Formats: sequence, C-alpha cells, structure tokens
Amino acid sequence: MKKSLVLLTSLLMMFVLSNVWSNGQADKAGEDKAMTVGILKPADWTEADATQDFVYHVSAAISTLDTWNGTGNDTLAIAANLVFDPLFVIDEEGRIQPWLAKSAVFSEDGMEVSITLRDDVYFTNGEKLTADDLVWRFEDLRDNEMYTARSVKPWRPYLGDVTKTGDYEFTISFVKPMPTFWLRATDPRLNVISHKAVEQMGYDKFWQNPVGTGPYTVSKFDKANSIADFALRSDDHGYWAYDVEDTWTNVKTIKLQYSPEGQTRLSALRAGEVQMIDTIPTTDKAMLEQSGFDVEIMNPNNVVFLQTTSGPGRIFSDAKLREALSLCIDRGLIVDALLSGYGAPSNWACRPNDLGYYNETTKSYQYGYDVEKAKQLVNSSSYKGQPIDFIYTGTTVNIGAELSQAIQSMAAEVGLNLRIRPLEVAMYDEARDKMDYDLSIGAISDDGNMWWKVGAEVIGNDRFNTGYQNETLKSKAKLIQTTVEQDALDKAFSDVYKLEMTEFAPNIYLYWPSIISAWVPGISGIKYHLEQFPDLRAIVVP
Repeated sequence: MKKSLVLLTSLLMMFVLSNVWSNGQADKAGEDKAMTVGILKPADWTEADATQDFVYHVSAAISTLDTWNGTGNDTLAIAANLVFDPLFVIDEEGRIQPWLAKSAVFSEDGMEVSITLRDDVYFTNGEKLTADDLVWRFEDLRDNEMYTARSVKPWRPYLGDVTKTGDYEFTISFVKPMPTFWLRATDPRLNVISHKAVEQMGYDKFWQNPVGTGPYTVSKFDKANSIADFALRSDDHGYWAYDVEDTWTNVKTIKLQYSPEGQTRLSALRAGEVQMIDTIPTTDKAMLEQSGFDVEIMNPNNVVFLQTTSGPGRIFSDAKLREALSLCIDRGLIVDALLSGYGAPSNWACRPNDLGYYNETTKSYQYGYDVEKAKQLVNSSSYKGQPIDFIYTGTTVNIGAELSQAIQSMAAEVGLNLRIRPLEVAMYDEARDKMDYDLSIGAISDDGNMWWKVGAEVIGNDRFNTGYQNETLKSKAKLIQTTVEQDALDKAFSDVYKLEMTEFAPNIYLYWPSIISAWVPGISGIKYHLEQFPDLRAIVVP
C-alpha cells in the first residue's frame, strides 16, 4: 500500500520500534533541510534590520490567544506559530524534524518517552528554556481544571507522571499508549510557555501578552474587534530558529484582523490595504491570478459527508436505502458545479496518503455512481415514499443550501423523497443530539493524517447519535485509540473504513473541499507544512 504517512512518517517507526534517534542523526536532518527561503538572506542580518509591516485578513475570529480555552481555529494556529514553538516540526515533505526537542526515545512498550531539549533557546522575557518549563507545562495540561475538557482531550487522558531527569531532559510516562503523540508534539498550540511568567503575571494577564520562544511577541490584542498585533522580538537572544534554518524575515510587525465577509477580504486585497487573505471564493481564483496575485490551494483537511440515523425503526435502518442514497449521488458533478472544481470527490473515507487508505484488497469497497442500481434498491426495500427529514446548517458547510438541493434532486431521481430543513447551528446541534432527523449534512476535520475523530469517536462511539451499532466496527475503533505501531494502525483504520463503507453507515462521504488563500505578488517564505494555516515566521515582503 502506497503511503507517504504525511505526519507519522517512517521516523515514527524509528522512534517506537527501534527506540533510537541519535542526536547526530537529528542534527543532520536539520542540516539537510537548511535552505534559504525566497530572497537571499543579507549578510549579518539581525531582527533589528526588519522594517516592513504585514496585514493579514482572516476568516476566523480571534476570541482569545489561549488556544487551550478557546475554540480551535486556523487563526489561533497562525498566532501560535508566531509566538510559540513545538517540540518537533513537520517539514514541507511531511517529515518530522527536531525543533525545541533534540531527540525523543520511547520505551519498548510505548508507555514512556524520554525527551532531550536544545540548550540554547530563550523565551522572549530573557528566561532560558529548561526541562522545568516542559515538566510544568505537561503537569498543567494534566491537572489544571481551568482548561475545558475539549481543549485538553488530546493530552490529558494519556499523561501520567512527568519527571525531570536533567537540566534539559525529562520523561513522560503514559497511562495508556498515545498513538497521536508525534502529531501533538508538532503542534505549536501545545503552548510551550514560561511558567515563571505565568506565575508572575497571573493567567489572564499572561494571555494578553503571552511569553513563548517564537520569533514574535504580542504587542496588542483587541478582543472586541478581533485584532491581534505582533512585533518581531527584539531581545538580546534573538530567535534561534533563524540560525537553524538559515531563514530570515524583513517583517517587523504582523497584524491579524478578522474579516468575516469574503468579498470584503477580496476588496481589501485588491485595494492594497492588506497583503494576504484566506478562504477566498473559488469563483474569484482566476480573477486574482489574472490580476497578478499569488494564489495557494491548500491540501484539504476536512471532509463533507451525509449522516443517516440508522438505528432500529428509522427509515435508514434499511441498508438498501443507505446504499441507494450513496449510489445516486454524482460526487464529481457536485465538486465541478458547486465548488468550481476546487475539491476532490470522496471515493473512500480518507485521503490517498492517510492511514487506512484502500489497497487492492479493499479497492472494491470504493463508492460508485449507479442510478439504475439505486432505483432497484429503493424498489426492493420497505420504503414507501414517506418524507425523509434532511437537515443542514450553513455554519458547518457554507454551500449547505446548494448542496442539499443538489442531493435532493439526485435522490428524487431514484425515488427518495428528501424534505430539506435548514437550521441555525444551535438548533442543528440539538436536532443531532436528540436524533431528531433522518439525514444530515456534516463536516469533520482530520487529526493530522489519522482520521482519528472519524475512525474512533464518530464511528466507533457514535458521537453524533445516529443509532448505528456494529460491534466489530466498535472494537476496531477502540483498537485505534490504543495502537502506536504504524502497520497495525493502518490496518485498523482500513478495517473500520471497509466496514463503514460496506454498510454505508453512519457516514456517506461526499467530497474534500479546497481552501484558497491569496497574497500580493513578490512575497516569499510562506509555508503551509501540509496544513490549512500558514506559517508566517520567515516571510519576506517586497
């Protein structure tokens, strides 16, 4: 099976199976990756040489800079990348590389990891990063009741004792295997922060101007207007990562400003008021390119799907109807007509490079498009033409109205009577919680290249209360939550998806939408690291 393993690459096997990653190998990986991004770095460059301003209008609000107590979105990730550093990073080829951590070694049973930090990293307040900061941070994630359950869920269920073993060394013991460790350790939203600064400033004041190890500090945070201003750090120690990657920036200040309307963002970009915008309408891509703007289509990290209430006594408890619904949907036409071609039809439950993608054995379980077979299935079922309650909310899928109407029309062709019921997001969530619907449109994001939420939570634990139960599928989903070894995870995911797609329940996947960003010509150094949000740490503007 062809796998690039976008996030959990062969390095994971080296860590977990061989339990070896020498410091020399890690350092060499960093050297091999070293490159000059964009314009050649000036000789003797320092942060004091940066003079340019950069304004970025974003489509997601900035309600807080504390990612652990705010609803996660791409804007928070952009901010976190500027202020904080992760333990490891993912390069443009999807390889895990050392960053704050020089190395990590797992025990044979995967229940303990020993991490060695760099010894030359400083926080923006002048304090040196040591193992004390990481021990405090992981204990805080484990024990602090201030954090919402949702925000700490990626870490808290797994963290046991955290022990300092040297000035720059510490060990994490797990209460159960943590398959997503590498993914989480590459996320700047882990917030490696100065625990002394938190203790001195107090929690709320700290998050108005958080102290991290990143290249920028927060100069102003206007929560009411959803604006965050960042200034390139000017302390004596500078930002160590520029030396590591031989990158640089001429941008002294960055402003992230919430702009909810797509046309408003477009107008600001074309008028020269901003240098970058995100989530532009697909219909405007060609116009921007013709006007000379740089346009980036990012790898999709979410999938749009239909979800059926499939429990006993429900219309879609009949697997024939679920299959008929899937067969009557022309996924390619939806992408071409409603997304202007900017997306990918789903023929499987995950993307080609993700764990669990089909191989020759499971290839026959891919989605098909067959209207005549769908008609036969409907006619041979117990369905008598009664209305099927079909809900959606535009908050979840921005083309919900158009998409629901297209599906309604396709379903009618095979004899399925869908009655569309648009809902505000709160009422939509309530309807799903109470199983007050027959069919819904949903969307869910991945967790790196592991469809963790889909495979384990959504399907195995019936997170959205569809009533669908399959004990074999549930046991496979539970296995996903405790497996670290890559081949076993790959097979478990594949088994989950094969079962799900054989039963056409509870999800029927539709497409992967693309997200498009645009910026003024001549900018270099913007990286996406296979994510939806940009890394602006090393941008160079004309």
